[in-house]
Amino acid sequence: MLEVGARCDEGLEGKVQYFDAFESIPAWQEARELTGLIYKATVSGPWELEDVLGEEMRRTAISIPSKIAQGWGMQDPAQFRRMASTARGQIFVLKTHMYLAMDLGYTTQEMFDQVNNALESTLGMIDLLLDGLKRGTFRRGFGGREA
Repeated sequence: MLEVGARCDEGLEGKVQYFDAFESIPAWQEARELTGLIYKATVSGPWELEDVLGEEMRRTAISIPSKIAQGWGMQDPAQFRRMASTARGQIFVLKTHMYLAMDLGYTTQEMFDQVNNALESTLGMIDLLLDGLKRGTFRRGFGGREA
């Protein structure tokens, strides 16, 4: 899934993806959607009485696209990998929060499944990003020129 600001070239090393802005990175886009879902899942019903777990979930969700954007802004591939790896770890923190919310009766099985599916999808996109950073197939820049 490539958006405006992204390009994919076929080369000897395989597909090389060029991105000119963090907003065009699929992992960031998925994480942004996940954040919206977490907000919707934690603002009504039993959550109105529970501010600690819900607030922690919202903060954790916010951190995922934020870490990807921060890594992009550092303009250093090693730092970008570190920040993307931190974002990956936050997925597992949110999964734990969802299990706790389910155990405490704050969420339904349907919402749990919806959030879990979004977490798995976001995790997959972050894994693709990390793999591309490791193999050198994810590059800053556009139109074949690197930034």
